[in-house]
Amino acid sequence: MQSASFEAQYAPISQRGYIVANLTEPYLLNFDVPLTLAVFASREPIQDIDIERFGVFLESARQFGSLRVGLRYSYQQIAPTNPQDLSTIVLEKFPRSAFPIKQSAIGPSVLYDRRDDVLNPQKGYYVTLAGNYAFPFLNADA
Repeated sequence: MQSASFEAQYAPISQRGYIVANLTEPYLLNFDVPLTLAVFASREPIQDIDIERFGVFLESARQFGSLRVGLRYSYQQIAPTNPQDLSTIVLEKFPRSAFPIKQSAIGPSVLYDRRDDVLNPQKGYYVTLAGNYAFPFLNADA
């Protein structure tokens, strides 16, 4: 079943928040290959710096009993909104941190879930592993 969703959260005092729009297609090209497309934007604090992110990701995942295996491609633009607040030490160690970057990345994910209930687990455990490889694609820096 195809689905679409939209989620937003905003904190007026700190002017931080996020929005996400998802579209899921469970049978891509009539194959049992679910595909999720998401567009997102956020403003988040990292220490004393506010970071704005805007991007998109495309993900496909399959469930095999308790094991979920997926592959995700993402593209995002990341920029500090207040680079003047970066300390001199940070700028010396990480000079690119004051400038916007564009990131293109692809990577696998694995989730092994043995919980009795995903929303209200009383027993069980889950283990997750994910990685990303960043590369210059679509005018990305990494």
